[in-house]
Amino acid sequence: MSARSSQVKSARRILDIPLVVVSAGRRRSPQVADILDSLQRDQVSLSNRSCQVTAERSGHGVSIQQPAIVVDAIRATVEASRQVAVLPKCGSITQHRS
Repeated sequence: MSARSSQVKSARRILDIPLVVVSAGRRRSPQVADILDSLQRDQVSLSNRSCQVTAERSGHGVSIQQPAIVVDAIRATVEASRQVAVLPKCGSITQHRS
């Protein structure tokens, strides 16, 4: 990690907003998977009201390959934002998708 990126990361504060990170279930290589997993864990850590879902049948184009998951993630974020200290309901996003 460069000095600049570590400075930015150390200055970052944890947010209190709903956040859903949608991850692709199909990846090209183990190296890419490791990098993406790390970046997405970092995204989840941006808020204390966050969760992560995986679109199992999608690669990079989740919004094209499994658009209903993206729509459900947006809905879960909006619903959680209407209440104080409520987490998005990530379990319901992929629950009815196969």
